[in-house]
Amino acid sequence: NLVFNGVAQTPRFNGWLRFLGDWQAATLVGIRSGFPFSVHTTALDIPASGGLLVRNRADFTGSDLDAAFLDSRRETPGGVVLLDRSQFRAPAAGQIGSLPRNALRGPGFWNADFGLSRSFALPRLGEQGRVQFRAEFFNLFNHTNLNNPDPFLESSTFGVATFGRQGFGSSQLSAAPLNEQPRRIQFALKVFF
Repeated sequence: NLVFNGVAQTPRFNGWLRFLGDWQAATLVGIRSGFPFSVHTTALDIPASGGLLVRNRADFTGSDLDAAFLDSRRETPGGVVLLDRSQFRAPAAGQIGSLPRNALRGPGFWNADFGLSRSFALPRLGEQGRVQFRAEFFNLFNHTNLNNPDPFLESSTFGVATFGRQGFGSSQLSAAPLNEQPRRIQFALKVFF
């Protein structure tokens, strides 16, 4: 995880350049590597030793873990196919799958939020009176991040990584920097008196 933010403010100017002064710009950027995951089989299995295997890991038939992913992503409604089904199979009856736990990594994540604001004095509201203009851009580049792919071998959507992430949304720039949402732009006027 790498999350950083920055705030910069322009200096004050006099004369006709005074409207270029006192602007404040803020940014919040979140970058994250992909989450680990395993490919599972949904078949229930009873090994000879007794017990029950539920969500058993699949057998990996490839030579290295890079072979688990398709060379070129194939788009599908609502997402992208990432995993190569031919590299996996259900394990033999009573056996635990050969794919190590959390051996694969899903797609990474990045997001940038940006805000621009300036306050103007309003002497009619008293000594401290002012109005602040704000423009805020959430997911500034409208970058689409992907979830981990569907890990269940028997699923009709096996290997599909859907667009967007589920999570808590907030209207505050710093509250949820790692949630996936489409670009949102909001403007505000705030009066101080």
